[in-house]
Amino acid sequence: MGALLLAAANTFLYFEQLRIVSETFADTNTRTQVFARIDFVVQALTLVTQLFFTSRIASRLGVAVLLVSIPIAMVGGFIALAIAANFWLLAIVMWRGVPASTR
Repeated sequence: MGALLLAAANTFLYFEQLRIVSETFADTNTRTQVFARIDFVVQALTLVTQLFFTSRIASRLGVAVLLVSIPIAMVGGFIALAIAANFWLLAIVMWRGVPASTR
């Protein structure tokens, strides 16, 4: 059930990303570049986190804390986007993929 909810939340976030980027950038080529940059940065930060931080955090705080941090980070990101949906906030919320790397 948790995986289904996480997939639904990620799908909703993707559609919000699409809407915000479409409103911010009029040109299709620019939108494509923005999506590529967002994906690259999120994946690079995920890799760095997995390689250098996940084991240290898990050792100090435990796996349970890491697992609980994922939905908390997502809820916080959705609340922030509901209050003020703009491109830079979206970029920060998309970085939520880094805590997901601890799964």
